Amino acid sequence: MRRVKSLAAGLAFAGLAAMPGLAPVARAQETLPLQDAIRTALIENPAIARAEADAATAAANRWADWGALLPSASVSASLSRNDFSNVTFTNPDGTTTILDDPIDDYSRGNSAGLGLSLQLSAETFTDIDAGGAERSAVDLRLSAAQIDVIRLVKLAYFDALKQQRLVDVARRQLASRQEEFDLTQQKYRIAAADRSDLLGAEIELRNAELAVLDAEDAYAAAVRAIRVAQGVDRLDVTEIRLEDPDSVPEADGLDVDALLAAARRANPELRALMADERAASSDLWSARASYLPTLSVNMNFNRSRQLGDDEGRFTFSPVNTNRGFTVSLNWPLFNGFQRKVRNAFASNSLSIARARVTEQELMLEQDIRRIVADIRRGDRRLEVLERNVELARERLDLTREKYRIGSVDYFSLQQTIEALDAAERSVFEARYELLKQWAELEARVGDGLP
Repeated sequence: MRRVKSLAAGLAFAGLAAMPGLAPVARAQETLPLQDAIRTALIENPAIARAEADAATAAANRWADWGALLPSASVSASLSRNDFSNVTFTNPDGTTTILDDPIDDYSRGNSAGLGLSLQLSAETFTDIDAGGAERSAVDLRLSAAQIDVIRLVKLAYFDALKQQRLVDVARRQLASRQEEFDLTQQKYRIAAADRSDLLGAEIELRNAELAVLDAEDAYAAAVRAIRVAQGVDRLDVTEIRLEDPDSVPEADGLDVDALLAAARRANPELRALMADERAASSDLWSARASYLPTLSVNMNFNRSRQLGDDEGRFTFSPVNTNRGFTVSLNWPLFNGFQRKVRNAFASNSLSIARARVTEQELMLEQDIRRIVADIRRGDRRLEVLERNVELARERLDLTREKYRIGSVDYFSLQQTIEALDAAERSVFEARYELLKQWAELEARVGDGLP
């Protein structure tokens, strides 16, 4: 079993610790740890804000769901005044008399009332169950959004870490090219090297300078990608130094079957789709319940009074009372096939929800098996590449000594240097690609990851 690869070992094979005087990648010493980057993203990323808004809306809708079991209440109060002028009146025998002088008068009154109304049906209870499933789905999608944001930040962070290490390698290589150019100049002065060797050494030096510039640009772009994943862009990318993880997790303990079981149990996106399925099932029962009758209960209590001239405008306890209580049952027999259409839509929605659950389960299984295979292959690949770097570095030390004493030419030295450069780049590519694969696996399995 290969031992866990530590950061110190990575720096040793890259030869970074042995190069004093090199400037750091960032001009300032401010660092951005991975956990700090994730913490900021969970606050600032707009995808999280959208998911939280959906969760708040779903929470408010639950109040409406449960409120359907409670009666609606209303309170009313009124003051009235009616002015009238009569010039006719009806006699007891049914005839009408016209008065010479009209009668002008007015009437006043006040009233107050309390009304309660409750409407119950089978749909009320199925809607409550559907609302609960929908609330669970929204909360789970908030968790899924958080997990996805974490995944995106990790992927961007590991890409930037790779570019940061490649900048370090490019600067170390520039320093090595400078030493080689100085050595070739010294040999040229004593005729131990020809003009072609000197020109070749200078070309390699200039190419190393260009490589440093390209690596720094790539690192700046990678840090900007972290900021995009976080949802912020407030810091100068040249002021950030990233922190390398202490180790790469071991692949030996990965059990695909256990990971699949954990993903089915803990993956929030899959669980959200399962909640959608429960909501669709409740909606179907709600549609079927529309064929059942609806029970309505109404109760009211009113008080009123006509006011005389000597009384105030409002009386807190009017003497006339009116009470009412009504229980009714409504059973619609035909409404133009609307209930049939509703049931068809609800049944189709349930079928679609079930298909989405199955599709997500298949995708999870496919992704987890692929990622585990990639991790195992990448783990072995990284082990081989690390050994190659050790061999290439030892070979370069021997070749440099031979070049110094003149037993090999500059072309042989250059080939050995290029072999080490390629080996070091391959190690960084493999290391951070492996970390990205672990981030992908973690996003799909979650708490079930060993």
